[in-house]
Amino acid sequence: MPGGSHLPGLTEDIRRFSLRDLKDVREVSETMRHLLADPRIMTFCFLLPRKRTLSRNAASARQLIENTLTTIEGWRDRDAHGPVIDRMRKLLEKSKSQSFNVGLLDDIMLTTSFAAFLSVRVCMATTVERIGWFSDRDKITTAYNGIANDLFRVNVSAFCQRLMNGWRGPELAVSAPVEQGSAPWCDAQLRIPDHFAGVVSAWDLGTNQLPATAAKYLPVLTEAVADRSNVHLIKVTSSWKGENLHLDASRVVVSKDPLPPPVEGPFAR
Repeated sequence: MPGGSHLPGLTEDIRRFSLRDLKDVREVSETMRHLLADPRIMTFCFLLPRKRTLSRNAASARQLIENTLTTIEGWRDRDAHGPVIDRMRKLLEKSKSQSFNVGLLDDIMLTTSFAAFLSVRVCMATTVERIGWFSDRDKITTAYNGIANDLFRVNVSAFCQRLMNGWRGPELAVSAPVEQGSAPWCDAQLRIPDHFAGVVSAWDLGTNQLPATAAKYLPVLTEAVADRSNVHLIKVTSSWKGENLHLDASRVVVSKDPLPPPVEGPFAR
């Protein structure tokens, strides 16, 4: 979502129309579908395989943590990041336990990396003073004393320094902790990505089918996703080549019109 002059009006529209979770409705209202298609909102949905992506085992998970910790400890202003370093060291110790959840660490690493990457791309495209990342309350954002927020900040700063001539990045904001059973202040805003995630999760890309029992998905797909330049579905695949992990990303094009057949012959691509 944009800040500046767009924010007050967009926030009011979200307050008025983003009222119910996708899982709680049989049909997505027309006003909600219009909000999902609002050109002021840019949406990226990353489609990943359900199998483990980053870590082959607990040892490789520990290596991920150690690499991140080494990066932070190598910063010139490392003294300003003492609490983050302490939490990373505690996470490293937890990773030595037999019960350590490697899959959860993968989810945390991927989520924070994607959020940071998109934030940096915004910084590279325009002048940015501050960026806020407001996420739903789940294990990814709450596990290990909220280490996801630390990793988001670390990744944004690291990407900016590498890609933007040493600039340490914009001011960053993250969701404040929410008491158990309470709703976050940004609950209405979070329903927007929740609708996209729900539709994409229900859509079988292999067969190009949606569940026949859930008619609510198709209107969202046709009105808020298809042919929208502000909505991007990105399929991510992974493969190991020796000890190196390769991630490949490609955009899934969604259109209400049939795509032209592939070109055949000597000039086919």
